[in-house]
Amino acid sequence: MKRQRYVWIGVGGILLLNIVLIYFGIKESERFFSINIMSVLSLDVSVILSVYAVQSLASKRRGFDFVVKMLDVIVEDLGKPELLDHDKNAKAQLLQRYLSNRLKYLEKACPAIVKKDLSYIRESYEGIQNFYGDHASAQNNDPYYEREKTNIITKIAKIQLCLYGFEVYDEEK
Repeated sequence: MKRQRYVWIGVGGILLLNIVLIYFGIKESERFFSINIMSVLSLDVSVILSVYAVQSLASKRRGFDFVVKMLDVIVEDLGKPELLDHDKNAKAQLLQRYLSNRLKYLEKACPAIVKKDLSYIRESYEGIQNFYGDHASAQNNDPYYEREKTNIITKIAKIQLCLYGFEVYDEEK
């Protein structure tokens, strides 16, 4: 809502500036209207549209940057030894819950092209949590954990490349 207010303030400022320029132009020169009024209007429209387009693209880029940073933090958390440490069960469960919540929110916030991979990541992570709960004797470096974490980190890299504009997705046939 705040952004929309700034847009209207900017448009109003440009219109006010046009009125002032027209007033002083008429006052100073009788040939002021020899300029085509459509030229002035088209200049205004092009300036407004270009500023709006640049702003919306910058806003989209900032959103993608934030998602990429969150994915980086998830990769860091996956590498923490206390994530799967049965000796520190309470701390492990808190970290697992924190990771699970971030994955859930990311899945809702990401663009449609990466939703399938984020869903895969969330499901793989839920598998890790289930394995952790079912196998109290499993070590932190259990091959299952390592395989699933590697798959998740690979998918995260794919998502990050996509968000930065690289064509990493194959067209589905």
